[in-house]
Amino acid sequence: MKTVKTPAAEELAGNAMKDNEKTKERLVLELTELRLQNEALKKSIAGSILSEIVNEEALLYAEGIVETVREPLLVLDADLKIISANSNFYKTFKVNPAETIGSFIYDLGNRQWNIPKLRELLETILPEKTTFENYEVEHDFTTIGRRVMLLNARQIKRALGKERIILLAIEDITEHKRMEIVLMESEERFRRLFETASDAIVLLEKNEGKITNANPAAGKMLGYTEKDIIGHSLQDIGILIGMNDFQTTLQELNRMGILNYDDV
Repeated sequence: MKTVKTPAAEELAGNAMKDNEKTKERLVLELTELRLQNEALKKSIAGSILSEIVNEEALLYAEGIVETVREPLLVLDADLKIISANSNFYKTFKVNPAETIGSFIYDLGNRQWNIPKLRELLETILPEKTTFENYEVEHDFTTIGRRVMLLNARQIKRALGKERIILLAIEDITEHKRMEIVLMESEERFRRLFETASDAIVLLEKNEGKITNANPAAGKMLGYTEKDIIGHSLQDIGILIGMNDFQTTLQELNRMGILNYDDV
């Protein structure tokens, strides 16, 4: 894995490294890379960072980076009381440090976090597996309304005699889920229009102009079955519109937005 070493990472590593210098520097650089590449990751950056933090020492070196990530993060003790939270947690869920730190997580925000699914994850699944990733939870909050969240958590190993620490990352995917619904509805509207239109409609792939789909009206007008049409060019089925160079035609279409052929 190629790492990107920023001045901030160099300073963090320089202050931290007293023993096992190479191991600690590698941890800091890997976590910094995760922050820089967060848009390229398929899962949340918080979930990725949690996967790197396997013990208390790693947590200490990661704290500065964790504070910068966009997802809300909580650190809980073994009794599920909140030890710390990042600024994005306070911003997202409209709470403040005074009412958060030291609170039992289920009591937070006038018991808004007393969520059955969260209880199951923290009290049943996490003790058995030490980690869980991308659990989807829906809940109505008094202050911010209904939210769909992805939860990631990891138990952190500590020195002998100390109780466990739990890192809990919360990614708000409400808008993403809403856009999924909007997209599905748009696709359904297009499908109905495509199937019922009296005009012939064919869909072309963008590289060579091969037909990928055709509506019933196209088959009826051209005298072909759908199977006969798919995979062929317009010229193959007798539609001659002067597209000798399909890429040139595509560029013109992108520029103009629409192309009209009066004599087909």
